[in-house]
Amino acid sequence: MRIVWFGNHGAPHARFGMLDLLEIREALEAVACEFPVELVVISNNRQKYEENIHSLAIESRYVEWSPAAVERWLEGAAVAVVPNTLDPFSICKSANRTVLAVTRGVPVVATPTPALQQLADCVHLGEPLSGLRRYLGDRQAGAADAAAAAMRAQQEYGQVVIARYWEELLSSVLAQSPRFAATQPDVIMVLHLVQDLDLAVPVMEALHRQGLVIEAWCSVSLMRKSPRVLTVLRERSMAFRIMADEDTKDVRFPARVRVLMTVAETNLGPHRFSRRLSELAISRGLFVCTMQHGYENVGLTYSDAVHTVDRVNIVAQRIYTWGPFATMHPDIPAGVLGRCVPVGCPKPAFFDTADLSALIDPRLPVIGIFENLHWHRYDDSYRADFLAGVSRLAEAFPQVCFLVKPHHAGLWLTRRYQGGRPDATNLIIADPQSEAWERHTASALLGRLTGVITTPSTVALDAARRGLPVSVVAGGLELPNYMPLPLIRQSEDWTDFVQNAMNDVGRQALIRTSAIFVERALVQGDAAERIASDLATIGGNDATGAKQ
Repeated sequence: MRIVWFGNHGAPHARFGMLDLLEIREALEAVACEFPVELVVISNNRQKYEENIHSLAIESRYVEWSPAAVERWLEGAAVAVVPNTLDPFSICKSANRTVLAVTRGVPVVATPTPALQQLADCVHLGEPLSGLRRYLGDRQAGAADAAAAAMRAQQEYGQVVIARYWEELLSSVLAQSPRFAATQPDVIMVLHLVQDLDLAVPVMEALHRQGLVIEAWCSVSLMRKSPRVLTVLRERSMAFRIMADEDTKDVRFPARVRVLMTVAETNLGPHRFSRRLSELAISRGLFVCTMQHGYENVGLTYSDAVHTVDRVNIVAQRIYTWGPFATMHPDIPAGVLGRCVPVGCPKPAFFDTADLSALIDPRLPVIGIFENLHWHRYDDSYRADFLAGVSRLAEAFPQVCFLVKPHHAGLWLTRRYQGGRPDATNLIIADPQSEAWERHTASALLGRLTGVITTPSTVALDAARRGLPVSVVAGGLELPNYMPLPLIRQSEDWTDFVQNAMNDVGRQALIRTSAIFVERALVQGDAAERIASDLATIGGNDATGAKQ
C-alpha cells in the first residue's frame, strides 16, 4: 500500500520540505512493521532523499516532481502525509497539498496547523501513527474521510468562494475612492446574443445622456462569437464585465444598481443567461426590464407549433415593444401584454455602410438574400424552393451580384445543410464565421444593397427602414405582419421582384410599399430616448445617485 508525500524539497532559510518526513519517522517505521507499505517521495532533490529518507526503516522510492507525477502517484494511494515542523515559516502554510490529495480521493494524515482547522473532522490531525493505522487498515473509512474533506474544501476554498473573497476585498478598497463611487453603475445592460449589441448601444448612450451610469454584462460565449462587441464597447468608452455563461448563481450586484435590462429574455434555451440574471435581480429587489429584440419575437409577436405564445414566458417587469399593441400576437397572455410599453425600435435605421470593395466589384448592383432556415417553422419543401429560387435568380440576372447572408446563429446554409449549395459566378455566400464577413453585420450590408429578399425576419424591417425594396419569402406561410410587402410564393415571384427593383418605376413603387410597412410596424420617434426617460424615473436612486 502506498503512502505519498509530495512537495518542494526545502530551502536553507527555514525548516520545511522533504525533511518534514523526519517529524513522523517513528510513525512511518512502526507502521511499516504492521502493513505492507511503500513510501513514495515526490520532490525535486534526489540527493537529499538519498542522504536523509532512503535510510528510514520503511520501503521507499524517489520520484522526480512534476504535476503529472503527483497526479499519477496519488491515484490509488492509501494515504498522503503532510507533516509540518511548526516553525514560524512553516506554520502559516496553506491547505493546498491536503486539498489536492483529498480531491483525488486520498485521505490525509497531517500536523495540525491553522489552515487545516476547517478540515479537522475529516482529515487526521492527531498522533500520526493512529491515523496511518486507521487509513491503511480500513480503506473504506479513508475513502469516506477523503470524500467529506473534498466537499468541505470546495465549500471553504472553491473557486466561487475565492472569487467572492476577491470581489469583497476589491470592492471594499475601491469603494473608498470617490472616483470609483461616482462610476458605480445605476443600470446593468445584459448582452448575450450577437444581435443584442445594435439594440443595446443606443439605449446605453441615451441612459448616459440622462445622467445614469451604465455597465454592460456580457457572456463569454458572446465575446467568442463576435469580437466586434468588445471593439464597439471600447470605442465608446462603455464599462463592461465579461461573465462565464454559467456564472450567474452567486452574482453580486454593485450597491448603486437599481435596474437590470436585457435585450432578449424568455424561458427558452437561447435566453437562459439573461433569464437567470433577471430572476436573480428580481430576487434582490432590482427593477428588471427587457426589449422586443426582433420583429419575429417569440412570446410577443410570433407563435408556432413548438413555441406557442402561451408557453413562452417573460419575467421582466417591463417590456419595451417596437410596435403598437396591434402588432402583438392575438393570443398573447394578458399578464404579458399588461407589461408591454410601445416605444419603437431603438436600433438606428441607418448604419455606416460596410466597405465591400475587396469582396464585391463596386460597379455591380447587389441584391441581398437573407436566410434563417434552421427554424422548425420551415419544412423541406420551403427550404428546397428557397435554394431553387436563389439559383434561378443567379442564372436569370448574370449582371447582378446576389449576396446570400446566412443568419449568424442559425448558419443553416454554411454549417447545417449537407446538400448541394447554389453555385454561380455572380453568387456569394457570406459565412458569418469567416474573418472576411464576421465584422459585417446585416445592418451594415444594407447600405450596399439594391434590394433585399429575406425569410421572415427583422431584416425585412431593417431594409424597409433603410428605404430599400423588400420582399419576403412566404411559401405556404401566413405572414400578416409583413403586409403590404410583396411575398414570394411562386417561382416567378423571385424574378418579378428583382426586375421591379432594378427599374425606376418598379423600384419607386416598392420603396413606397416599404415606407407603408414601416409606418404600420413601428411606433415612430426616438425609442432609445423614450426608454432612457422611463428608466430615469424608476425608484431607487435618481440620476445623481441620491436616494429618492
